[in-house]
Amino acid sequence: SKRQFSTGNSTSCASRRPPFVLGILRETYNKWERRAPLCPSHIEQLISKYTPEKLQCIIQPSNRRIFSDAEYERAGATVSDDVTSANLLL
Repeated sequence: SKRQFSTGNSTSCASRRPPFVLGILRETYNKWERRAPLCPSHIEQLISKYTPEKLQCIIQPSNRRIFSDAEYERAGATVSDDVTSANLLL
């Protein structure tokens, strides 16, 4: 008779990975700079495509940025001074 082996769990290792965390820094060098590397609609599209279980966004608060912190929050980002958990900073 043949032996059958089971891993005991049908979910893959990839599904248990922590989410990729994207961080957006506030502008600290030029007080006139208002541009942002990603706008809230980009954040919303990324989170929609990859789901919050696979992608999270952290935005440092800023009153200079062209988009408000509230717009980023509505798009699904977290506003926080702490971006140490980010895998990529923009």
